[in-house]
Order: sequence, then C-alpha cells, then structure tokens
Amino acid sequence: MERVPEGAPAPQIVRVPDQYGHPIPSIDLPLVRNVLVANPDLNVMFNMTDLTADAVKQTGMIDASGNSKVIIGGFDGQVNVVKLMRDQPNFGSVATALNQPPIAGAMALQEAVSAIKGKPPVDCQGSPPTCVLKPGVATASTAAKYYQPQYHNAYDAAQFKSIVDATRRSSSATNA
Repeated sequence: MERVPEGAPAPQIVRVPDQYGHPIPSIDLPLVRNVLVANPDLNVMFNMTDLTADAVKQTGMIDASGNSKVIIGGFDGQVNVVKLMRDQPNFGSVATALNQPPIAGAMALQEAVSAIKGKPPVDCQGSPPTCVLKPGVATASTAAKYYQPQYHNAYDAAQFKSIVDATRRSSSATNA
C-alpha cells in the first residue's frame, strides 16, 4: 500500500462498525476474520488485540509476496506480532502498543521493597501513589528492541533490567 502523496486529496474513509470481541483468541479471532471477509476492500484495521495479523493470513488477504493487503495497528504487544514486524517489515503490521507486564511487575516489586523499608515511593507519585508506565510502541524499525522470544508479550528489556537492578541494589543495601 502506498502513501498518499502530499497535497493529494484525502482518501475516502468508511468506518466499519465496532465489533466487540474478547481477550481470549479462540473467541476474538473468528470475529476479526468475519470483519475481514465481510469487508474485502478493507485496507486499514485497528484491533484492541494483536489477532489481526493472524486473521489477515487466515482469510488470504495477502499479496503474492506474502504481504498484508491491510495496514494493521493494534494494542497488545504480543511477541508473535513484534517478531512478524521484525522479520517481515512490509507485512502490514505497522504498530502495536506494548502492555509490558514485566515492567509493571518490576515496578510493583520496587515499590513494595521501598514501602517495606519505610521509604517514599520510587517511581510512583500523588496520593494515593500511582505509577505510570512509560509507553512503548513497537514498529518495524523498533521491533528488534522489544522482541523477547521467551515471553508472550514484548517489552523494553533495558527498562526492565534497570528497575530490577535498582531494586536489587536497594534490597542489598538494607540486608548488608
């Protein structure tokens, strides 16, 4: 799919009605496939999970080179989609927002250690203290950074290591 040249008229956009799925792939995947089959001229799709790439493959909405005829955006950060973006940058998956559960877990542990030691929150602010994860978005150009094949969800390994190392140092200082 080519970009619209600058100065050219905007393409016509027809929004397909929302299809509310489910976080369980066996329930959501058929819904995504149904949308694709019912709308064969669909060329952009955003899904709240990363099942769109699988549905595109299963419905045959790929060209002779194996690239998607649909531009795909998602919100899930599943490692299989990040791998697809890394290995096939022209497939059609252009972005997936990362949930980063390992980062959330590491931050929770860090804050628990701080609380046990009677110290103020490390990364949380406000009252009650609230932590906000740095957003992560994997694209074809950043997929290698986030690809962690041993996990279901992609995440920023450097950020994870930094939080875990700081927590270990803090814990070691207390135990010494």
